[in-house]
Parts: sequence; structure tokens; C-alpha cells
Amino acid sequence: MLAAMRKTANSTFAKIFIFGVLIISFGAWGIADYVSGGSTLGTTAAYVGDDEISVQELSRAYNESLRQANLGQIEPETAQALGLANRALDSLVAQSLVDQEAINLGLAAPDSAVVRAIQSNPNFRGTTGQFDRAVYEGFLQFSGLTERAYVAAIRQEIARRQLLESMVSGAGAPTSLSKRLYAWRNETRSATYLTIEIDETTDVGQPSDSELNTYFEENKEEFRRPELRAVSYIHLDPAEIQAEIEVSEQEIENSYQSRVAEFTVPERRTLRQMLLSDEETAVAALERIRAGEDFADVAADVTGSGSDVIDLGTMTRGQLPDPALQEAAFSLEEGETSEATEGVFGWFLVQATDVLEGSQQSLDEVRDTIRNDIAASKAIEAVYKLSTDLDDQLGGGASLEEAAENLNLTVNKLDAVSQSGRGANDDLLELPEAPQFLATLYDTEAGMDSLLVETSSNGYFVLRTDSIMESQVPPLDEIRAAVVEAWATEKRFERAKPEAEAAKAMLEEGRTVEAVSEEKGYNWSSTGLLTREGAGSAPLPSVIRSQLFEGKIGDVFMGRTFGGYTIAVLDVVNEVNMTDADTADDVDALGRELSRGIGSDLLAQFRDALQDEYSVTIKQDVVDQVYFPGGVN
Repeated sequence: MLAAMRKTANSTFAKIFIFGVLIISFGAWGIADYVSGGSTLGTTAAYVGDDEISVQELSRAYNESLRQANLGQIEPETAQALGLANRALDSLVAQSLVDQEAINLGLAAPDSAVVRAIQSNPNFRGTTGQFDRAVYEGFLQFSGLTERAYVAAIRQEIARRQLLESMVSGAGAPTSLSKRLYAWRNETRSATYLTIEIDETTDVGQPSDSELNTYFEENKEEFRRPELRAVSYIHLDPAEIQAEIEVSEQEIENSYQSRVAEFTVPERRTLRQMLLSDEETAVAALERIRAGEDFADVAADVTGSGSDVIDLGTMTRGQLPDPALQEAAFSLEEGETSEATEGVFGWFLVQATDVLEGSQQSLDEVRDTIRNDIAASKAIEAVYKLSTDLDDQLGGGASLEEAAENLNLTVNKLDAVSQSGRGANDDLLELPEAPQFLATLYDTEAGMDSLLVETSSNGYFVLRTDSIMESQVPPLDEIRAAVVEAWATEKRFERAKPEAEAAKAMLEEGRTVEAVSEEKGYNWSSTGLLTREGAGSAPLPSVIRSQLFEGKIGDVFMGRTFGGYTIAVLDVVNEVNMTDADTADDVDALGRELSRGIGSDLLAQFRDALQDEYSVTIKQDVVDQVYFPGGVN
């Protein structure tokens, strides 16, 4: 449960409501601050200019953020570790900053604006859909508010919005910018290219000590080893214990009975239906079919009377939307046509062109599947129970080793793990949920335990970063063989370069890529259409890909790849048709996207400026009281 809550707290939904982005902080403030009374603890969580944020105010905002994120049952210790109350306080601080600035600027909402805001609130509408005074008063009574307090809250909210909206009004992206950016993003180009590969078998001899030292000093960064971390971890994996799970025959039989529909293939019929305008037309059409005429031919002949034929395909009884159609269709033998029948869509005839009998797999046929499913479910439950026990042990102060011993678990150890999941010898390591494991490892400081992390396979892991070996360039003597090999590869590139430059010169003289390749025996191909931002795929060096969008048709570009040289000729440039109607819609959408980004940046700068103008002091000891309302910390 704890891990599930942590997972929820890290989800996008929770981040929106708990961690809060600036726009939501500025745009979603309501009147919660006016519902509060004085702090029963007599303490202040934060001082914002001349304003104070009480612990009771913070507690209310914190609990509301948990409710919105469906985290009402989160453990206090977990919430504290995630800093959830501080995130709620951050929103309250931002609100206070804007409120004080609005007051200093003399912003105030007129009575007419307040009345409009209240009367247009859909929560205050009665059965007629109009503002209902009784509903409004019921809300005030339920909330424990006086009308004076509520009106004051609405008035301040309007002033707050006036200030924020004034900050972003007129901040939209110019149409010219949207058009230029759209054209830049969506222009496509293609090239034809050839490749000249270096010969890995070419003997380039051995470097002298002086040559090797010089090469090493000039290319040290190529030999830099990544940061490595030693880690201890416990991994709870349902798959590892599934084979040990006992499943009784009675459990298998009970599961089969509850899932029998899953193992049943219902009877199906391939159907075609004729919809007709009235009973008389339907009966006449049926007589012609029974006299030997084709179903589709009859339908086509009576189309003028308002008929239609529909190929329904192969259907089960439950897939047919009309009970009358179900009954008619599933009483037919193969090739038979129903009586003229009236259904929910009018009169119809239905014909069964094929009948597929239903079937049901026996218990013996699916016994292994059911056993595995039950064992997998039990394994997940067992691992979940074990994860809560493990979390309790660690929460009580036990080390990984102590918790593992108490719960009969194994602590795995790795001496060196890079951020890409490789060991000291660059071998790929087997890690639980590798991306998540690596992110957790590199977010955990040396000597510290991570939180318990749930994996996508219903398992869990917790780790400790034992030590950190900083990124370094090893001494030449330690990696001499690798440096010699790199030196040799560089020499092979040097030998191949004149050939590549000669091929480039031929292309610049006007010869085609295909002709040069056939003459010299090179491989060649076409890139297909590419965009600046990566659409399209082609094995081109990045330097060539960028140059393609700077040159003109016929230009030749050369770049080095991992195994040789690539030489490309720009063939096609497709500029965007800015007069197309669909393009205009896309440009408008891009303009709105840019405007939102500009507005967000402005609001972020505005908040930073307010925080510089009004001093903000956070009392962390008071903030922490929110997690433990009973006073236990």
C-alpha cells in the first residue's frame, strides 16, 4: 500500500495537484483562505511580506491537495519525505504575494463584477437553470460562511485574476513568428548518399611511445570512464516465487466455473440484412427470395421502395443490437432467410450465409493456464505483503541487511554500476526494472537508502548507494591496448580520407551518386524525406543532417561515421505551402502553444519579482506539524 501511494504521488496527476506548476498556482486559487479561522496552534508556517500563513491554513490546503490526488491514506512519514506540505505552502505563498501586490496597486472589483461572478456560478443554479438564491444560501450555511465573508473572497479573487491576466494580456506570439517557426519545423528535404567504409584489416603498424602519448593526451576525453556506483539492494519479484506457490484442485475448479465464459466460444452467424420501408415490401421481397432469386439482387431491385442491404459480418447473438434481429438471425439454418420482421430500425429480412457452432474448452484443456494465473495472483499478493513488512522494518531503523535477515530475504550487491546500466568492464548488467532502478540509484546519495519502489511487474525494490566512484580518465598504462586500437582506427580513417575527398570532388563536378558508386563499388541509397527536428530516418552523420537544411539543391556534404565516410548530395527541398487551409489551422494551433509558453514564462518571472519585493520566511518546524496533527513527530 505504501509503495502504491508513493507511486501515485509520483504520477503526473499527483504532480499537478501536489507539486503544482506555476500556472496552476496562479490560475486555480479559490476562496479556501477565507474559510479559515484563527490557528488553534497559535503558530505561523510562513511570513510573506506583511502577511502570515497559519499552520491551520496550511493544513487545510495540504489536506485538499491530498484529496485531489487521491492520497488521503498516505502515511505521514511518506508525505513528509516527499515534501508534500511544502508544496502546498508554496502555492499559498504565491497566492499571498499576488494578493499583496493587488492591494498595493489598488486593484478592486466593482460590485457589479462580484454579482455577475456569483450569479453565473453553475453551483448556485436551481431546477430552472438560473441563479437560485435558496441554493446560494444553502451553500453558505453548509460552508459555515457569512455572505459578507464570501463576497469579500470573491472580490479579492477577481482582483487577483485581474492582476494575473494583465501580466499575460498581449503576450501572444506574433503570427509572423508562428508562420516562420511552422515553416522551419515542417520543411522537408532529401538527399542521395554513398558510403566509403574503412578497412579494419589494414595493417597500420604500431605507434611509438611518443606517438601514443601524444594521441592519448589529445583524445583523453574519449577514454573517460563514467561515474560508477556500488549498490546493495533487495528485489521482491513475484515471478521468482510463483513456481513455489501451491494451488489446490478446488481453487482451479472454482476459478474455471467463474471464468467459464472466457473459455467459451459462442455460436456465431455470418449475416446480411435487408431493411425495408414497410411490411408489404418486406413480404414481397421474401417471396422472391424463396422463389430462388438472390438476396442481394432482390435488395437492389427494391431500393426504390426505400430498402437497403447491410453485410453484418460474423456476429454473436449479444453483438446484435436489436432483440428482434437476435431472435430472427439465430433461429436460422445456413442459407435460410427469416420471415419479414419488424425491429427497432423498421422492417427487415435477415439471411444466414454461414453458421459457426459454439464450443467450450474443458477444464483439462485450460487447467495449466488457470493454475498459472492463480499462482501469479497469489505471488503478487505475497510480494505485496512482504513489501509492507520490509517497509516497516526499514521504517523502524533496520538496515537492508538486518531487514533481509529478519524476513529471510537476499541482499544483492554490485560493485560498479554506471548510469547506463553497465559494469566496470562495460558489460550490460541484469537489473530489476533497469530504467527505474538506475534513476533511483543515481538520485540516492552515498550511504543513503532509497524509498521502496514498485515496479511495472508488481514487484518492489529498495536500494542503498554504498559508494560513488567519480568519473575519471584512467592512466595510459591501464588502458594501453584500447588506446592503441583507437590510434589504429584513426590511422585507417586518415588513409581513407583522400578517397572520400576524391569521391566528393566527382559529385561536385556534377556526376551522380549512383554513377560514382557503380564505378567505385560503393554502397549508395536515398534518405527519404527528412525534417530538421528528426522526422525520417537515415544513417547520416549529424553534421551532414544539419548541413542539408543550410544548403541548396546540388550541394555536396561529407561527414565521418563510426565505420567510414558518408558523402551526400541534396536532391529535394519541399517548402511548406503556407496558403493551404490545413496549414493555417496548424499555424493557429502553434501560435496558441507559443502564447501559452510565453504567458507561463511571464508569470514565472512575475512571481520571482514579487518574491524579491516581499520577504518570505518559512518556519519548517511549523510546516512539519501538518504531517502529524496529533503532535507526534
